[in-house]
Amino acid sequence: MNTIIRQIIDADKAARKMVDESKAAKEEAQAMMTSKKEEIYAQFMAESQKEIDQKKQELSELFEREKANSEKKYKASSESLQRLFDEKKDEWIQTIVQSCLGR
Repeated sequence: MNTIIRQIIDADKAARKMVDESKAAKEEAQAMMTSKKEEIYAQFMAESQKEIDQKKQELSELFEREKANSEKKYKASSESLQRLFDEKKDEWIQTIVQSCLGR
């Protein structure tokens, strides 16, 4: 009878030890998952920020090119208008004066 009780007690101790080890392994796995989750999130955020910065740079370069093109077109248009004015100003003044004098 003592041997059976001793076997039951030993089996209970072994079972408790297995439960405690399982709980410890579960807690360790949860801690590792939390750590990995934070690591993966940080990595994702870093990659996202890198892509955002790269896209921002590309758009900035595109904007600068478009701005330069617009400035060239404006300058060319302004110079063309100034040349036309210089060529025609005397004629236009004469036309306006003639029109005002009623001739």
